[in-house]
Amino acid sequence: MIQYLLIALFVTCAAPVWAQALSVSPTSPDPRSIPGLQLWFDGADASTITFGTGASVAQWNDKSGNANHAVQAVQANRPVQQVAAQNGHNTVRFTGASNQYLSLTNSVNLTNYTSISVKRRGGPAGANSVVLLGNIVDQIYVCLWDTSGVVNISGNNQVFFTPVLSETNYVQFTVDKELNVAHAYVEGNQIALTGPAAGSLVVAFDTVGRYAVGSMNGEVAEFLIYNRVLSRVERESVENYLRAKWGTP
Repeated sequence: MIQYLLIALFVTCAAPVWAQALSVSPTSPDPRSIPGLQLWFDGADASTITFGTGASVAQWNDKSGNANHAVQAVQANRPVQQVAAQNGHNTVRFTGASNQYLSLTNSVNLTNYTSISVKRRGGPAGANSVVLLGNIVDQIYVCLWDTSGVVNISGNNQVFFTPVLSETNYVQFTVDKELNVAHAYVEGNQIALTGPAAGSLVVAFDTVGRYAVGSMNGEVAEFLIYNRVLSRVERESVENYLRAKWGTP
């Protein structure tokens, strides 16, 4: 009888409450269940967007819990909301104008990171690029999809280059960087990287939609930044959440 009782206690108490709370399912619906979330901007969540005149976005609230909101005080420099642009959800459109961007309330300083996003270029090769986070005075950025269709991962002005992607539909992108080692994924599939190693120093990101010498021409559906490289299970958990929501392949 005592043996059966001990076995029952072992089975029911094998996983403490704190361990259960930190577990992550590959289909977890809440990215905040994964430690290290620094920024989360969601174009589909109307409660996070404050409008200026018309559909212009004056403030885009950060959902990570860090209250690091993205703001633009000047009406003429604001991006605009695109209604029901992808899978019935709203997105945020940047036109490529050099003064059109949002500023973070506080800069985000990262050596290591994982960026997971759904975004679209404004058109084919030409003046159509997508930059999620940047620095207004330096050539550093997270995942620049440039005018020629090349995806760049920057750190301290050293860049990884990937094969040219001509896609102009909404695409799920994931990039991660730990010191000078980086990886990139498109729709969950890893793509080859070429070029020099990414910088290993701390970099400061303070803008959405622009860096020192480039501005975004495209649309952002949703993006999240973590302050570390996620495990495969963690990364796929967020990717699956975004794929189900935005209807990307």
